[in-house]
Amino acid sequence: MIWLFFLGVVWLFLTAYQTKSIVRSQYFRSGLSEILLCVCWFISLKLIVADKFSLRAFLLYTSGCVIGMITGIWFHDKFKGGKNV
Repeated sequence: MIWLFFLGVVWLFLTAYQTKSIVRSQYFRSGLSEILLCVCWFISLKLIVADKFSLRAFLLYTSGCVIGMITGIWFHDKFKGGKNV
């Protein structure tokens, strides 16, 4: 069940990375991250459906998504030169 949390973190981290790649016209990197996003989405959907859509599974996944988005934005700002897009 904790895998849903980590999948949420990875999924939103990759989404933040992909968005920044698209804005900077790095389409190849964006395409590669989309493949990983699809894999994460498929695995998380499979885990949620296997757990019969429990509230606990939903909350774990969404909290992981929140942490992943914050981490993705922080990582980009920290290592890619500020808040400029």
